[in-house]
Amino acid sequence: MKLPKYVVLKSMYNNKYLSYRDEPGKEHDGFLQFSEDDPTSLYSKFEVKMSTSEKGSFHLMCSFNDKYLVRKSSSENWIRGSSNQSEEDKSKWSCTLFKPVLVTDHNGDQKSMVVRFLHVQLNHYACLFKGDPKDCLYAGWSSPNKELCDACSVIDWESLHDTRVIPKRFGDSSKKPMPPTKPNPVPEKKQDPLKPKPVQEKKQDPPKPKPVPEMKQTPPKLKSVPENTQDPPNPKAVVPEKKQDPLKPKPSPGKETVESDQLDFNVISSADKFWGAVFAFTKILPKALPQTYKSIKIMRGDGFSQGSIHEISFTQGDVEKLEEKIAYVDHETKTITWSLIQGGMLTHYETFKITITVSPKKRRDRGCRVNWSYVGTNPKPGFDKDGLMKLFQKTFEAVDDYLEANEARD
Repeated sequence: MKLPKYVVLKSMYNNKYLSYRDEPGKEHDGFLQFSEDDPTSLYSKFEVKMSTSEKGSFHLMCSFNDKYLVRKSSSENWIRGSSNQSEEDKSKWSCTLFKPVLVTDHNGDQKSMVVRFLHVQLNHYACLFKGDPKDCLYAGWSSPNKELCDACSVIDWESLHDTRVIPKRFGDSSKKPMPPTKPNPVPEKKQDPLKPKPVQEKKQDPPKPKPVPEMKQTPPKLKSVPENTQDPPNPKAVVPEKKQDPLKPKPSPGKETVESDQLDFNVISSADKFWGAVFAFTKILPKALPQTYKSIKIMRGDGFSQGSIHEISFTQGDVEKLEEKIAYVDHETKTITWSLIQGGMLTHYETFKITITVSPKKRRDRGCRVNWSYVGTNPKPGFDKDGLMKLFQKTFEAVDDYLEANEARD
């Protein structure tokens, strides 16, 4: 059975998505629970890694913390996302292999792939536990559950990401997807037949000399009313204008000026640690750099998934507040892009995006390398680009120092 590389698992029993419980210091931290309503949440994303020794089996890795699903202990069958490495030895309780078993007798969408997950080492099905802790994943039954507590609908996370998350990346430009559909049906061959709909006989008359003079008479009418060039049905006169109007929220292709720059930083923290700090910046920045960052609030989403919006308030400077949206995030390459939607650099640029990529050093040296870059369109004169670069350099250094000073606690 072939599964997508990244999956979201929806319970056939309670219609909730399997998610990682991030509760440091609590009893059920790391447990897997069918409790999530949002399938695009990073807590609900799992990576499928095929076994190299057991045909038809695979490992499941939680994308939130890059840890494999495994039994809690040798004496407990709770499934947690806590193993740092995969294990294919079936004699060990720490074996991380699961085998999908197709389910056909279900009442869900017959087009969906519904499976049971058999824990290979236990030979038990991983099942939603109806007791306490409620709805958590427990590999305790050797027989299929009649209520389908052990059955899940397998959803391709990437296809879900394409349909739900990407449109959010365009923010206030929600009208932008509409204009491209107009040029497609507007090709001249399709508009010609649309013009004569009231008098369809004209479709057969183009080669005749009579319609020709009529076409010659229409341009003077258009010239006499230049401000209403969008109203006439002449496709040759209208198409160029319609192509430009939808793009007005963006810079016009012919006039757009793109400005970009980047910086590389070497930090002491490991790549994983600094990448984690990127998603905890709502708490870290006001503490690490209180003289610059007053507060950071999550206005929409969970704060680390695509489409999430943050509001950043500054302690000093010309900019009081700004709003930014996570336009792209890839935890494998440790890359994230923020797009400004209000305030900040939008007073100096028409659009502005910042991208950060965290990567380990090539050698076995301590720390990691952070690449920071920005892309702005249609810059206005007088902007202090060097000041922006210094601000982010200062920010990265402060975050790195904060992580080092609070390593034991954070």
